[in-house]
Amino acid sequence: MKCIIFAYFEINILIICVFRQIARIVYTTMIEKTEENKLKKILIADDEELIRWSLGKFLEKEGYSVDSVMNGNKALQMLEENNYDVVVTDLEMPEIGGIEILRSLEKKEKPPGIIIISSYFPEKIFLGTSRTNFLRFINKPFNIEDVVYEVKQAIELR
Repeated sequence: MKCIIFAYFEINILIICVFRQIARIVYTTMIEKTEENKLKKILIADDEELIRWSLGKFLEKEGYSVDSVMNGNKALQMLEENNYDVVVTDLEMPEIGGIEILRSLEKKEKPPGIIIISSYFPEKIFLGTSRTNFLRFINKPFNIEDVVYEVKQAIELR
């Protein structure tokens, strides 16, 4: 009887050690992925504050470094000063919109991935644009997880 109890405890200890090791591996992988994502920079350009805020918080939670601006002028300024991996932009904004941002990015040697979010029909995007790194269109209203997925895809394809 003592041998059975001892074997039972030995197996439980072994199982606990295995689970601890698995937890350590999962945790380390999560930390490494978060650290890897922090090296990835995302620019969000949208005139709607709630979209900038919620999308920015969601992407930061995924570990990305996020800047957000409320208009195309500020987006162009940020694009001149920084190298971004992905730009998420609204198509229609006051002063300068997404089309102008797209055109300015075409001039870059290695343009960032581009994700357009808009409630307008996407054919307008492709008029006058020739070379983009990664171009996706997401209709408003959108599911935030869809945008995060497209950001991940843009980074992987870059």
